[in-house]
Amino acid sequence: IAAANGSPVSDALVERRPVCLDGRVGFVDTPVYDYSLLRAGHGIDGPAIVQVPTTTVVVPAGAAGVVDRLGNLVITTR
Repeated sequence: IAAANGSPVSDALVERRPVCLDGRVGFVDTPVYDYSLLRAGHGIDGPAIVQVPTTTVVVPAGAAGVVDRLGNLVITTR
């Protein structure tokens, strides 16, 4: 896919909404991204949600996702 080339990941931000990903923490203001607007090299810090046409991807707190050149969202924990 196309490289980010300096375009900010915020270009793919759709909204922010309260999401409960951990019952011990409760609802947290969470960014929601449109996968089709992400580019290679974009990084997303969790917690975050990525909306894909066929699924929804959760990047949990303490993890980060980076879009590779093939369009995969590679999630790693810190």
